[in-house]
Amino acid sequence: MTDLTSLAQKRLDWKNGLSEEDKAKLVAEKNSWESEETKGERMAEFAATFASADTNSDGLLDRPEFEDFMVKLGQNSAARGVPHQPHADYNDEEKDAVYALFNAKNGDADGVSQADFFATMMDITAKIRELAGQ
Repeated sequence: MTDLTSLAQKRLDWKNGLSEEDKAKLVAEKNSWESEETKGERMAEFAATFASADTNSDGLLDRPEFEDFMVKLGQNSAARGVPHQPHADYNDEEKDAVYALFNAKNGDADGVSQADFFATMMDITAKIRELAGQ
C-alpha cells in the first residue's frame, strides 16, 4: 500500500539519486512554475495535457486516464530536458495506490480533477520537505 509518506519517500529517494546537474534542472523547472514569465505557459501545457488524457471529457481522470496523464507529464518534462521519475519505477500495486491517494482528495467525486492533482502534489511536496528535514 502506498500512502503519502511512502510515496514521498520514494520520490525523495529518486531525487537524491540524481546528479547535481539534474537536481539543478528540477529546481529550474520548479521556478518556471512560479515565475510570472513562464507560469502561464506551464499551466496551459498542464491543462492541455489533462484534457488530452481526459478521454471522456468529464473533467475527472479515472484510473486509466490518470495513468496516461502521468506518462504524458513525464513526456512533457523529457521534452524540456527535465528529469522525471520513470513510470516504470512503480509496480501495478503502487500505481493503483498512487491513483487512490489522488482520487481520495475529493471525496465527493470519483476521479481526479486538476484541483485534486495540484492539492495532492502540494501534500506530497510538503511531506518530502518534512522527510528531508527542510
